[in-house]
Amino acid sequence: YYTFLVLLINNIVFKFNHSFNDSFDIYSKLGGYGYHAKNTTSGSTDESKGGFAGTAGLGFEFFFNDDASMRLEYQFYNRIGRNK
Repeated sequence: YYTFLVLLINNIVFKFNHSFNDSFDIYSKLGGYGYHAKNTTSGSTDESKGGFAGTAGLGFEFFFNDDASMRLEYQFYNRIGRNK
């Protein structure tokens, strides 16, 4: 038997920045996402689910120059990994 899972996620979020100086920002993100998951198991019927849920995140951004930056962020997706 084999199991194959396909998960597609599309985000729409608003990002709110607070600049400490020219090189460093802290930010938060708030929005929603749509998802579609399809689970295929050999010898069984396909299972497909989809819907919409909320997402939020926090992060830091460091600017090396006008063309390059680096981010560290945590993004929370509601309902990912739940059976209900």
